[in-house]
Amino acid sequence: MPQELVALRPTSALVHRPRRRLASALACALALGTTVAAQAQQPEPAPSPAPAPSPAPAPSPAPAPSDKSADKAPKSDGAAEAPNKDEVRLRGGFSLNAGVLVVPDNPNVVGGVLGVAGRLGVQLAHFFSIYYQNTPFLTLISDFESQITAGAIDYNTILLGFTFFHVFDLGVGGSVDLMGTYVCKEGTPTTLPDGSTLPALPECDQGFRVAPGAHGRFAFELGSGPTPDDARRAAFALGLDVHPTFLSEDDGMHALVTITAGLGGEWY
Repeated sequence: MPQELVALRPTSALVHRPRRRLASALACALALGTTVAAQAQQPEPAPSPAPAPSPAPAPSPAPAPSDKSADKAPKSDGAAEAPNKDEVRLRGGFSLNAGVLVVPDNPNVVGGVLGVAGRLGVQLAHFFSIYYQNTPFLTLISDFESQITAGAIDYNTILLGFTFFHVFDLGVGGSVDLMGTYVCKEGTPTTLPDGSTLPALPECDQGFRVAPGAHGRFAFELGSGPTPDDARRAAFALGLDVHPTFLSEDDGMHALVTITAGLGGEWY
């Protein structure tokens, strides 16, 4: 082999070695750049959610007020009280009556009466009512001269009632009166044939009459009044009754008047 070629072989080997090193360095740089780029393209992980706050403890309920505290609580001035109830309802009552009987045309005739009264009707409102009153009496009348009358009287009266302030009760109306009497008067002496005289025997007669009358009643009611839940009233009654009966006689019309006071009860 020529010496020139031998001399050139080392030089060629020296030239190719740097080139190989440069290629290797470029390949490493390229691989590193690819890895970095891939990591840069991956999305960042989402942040973990914050822990939810723990719920606050529920407040304990306030203690209910006691009955005593409720009673002591002041009532509002603007709160209006419920009105008392008022409705149509039954009405009833009774009384024991006693009094006198007079004849205005004849002051000498006077008598006493004793009886009872029963009332039943309808209370249309606190103020107004209509009811029936039955009043049977026993009576004894004298003219202090020659006549005594015993009898029974029955008043059948329809009254319109007016009640004021739940206490004062006024009734007015008309009546049909039944009168049964037993009248005894002094008889005429009997003269005998021998001239002697027998004492006079009383002459008695009985009768029955139907006559018109009028009635007025005033009562003072002492009792309980109505409430928002109940319209009825109950009371102890102190009453005064005036009743004229109109009698037709041969000489005209005459009045026979009874004036009685009564104690009883009323539900109205």
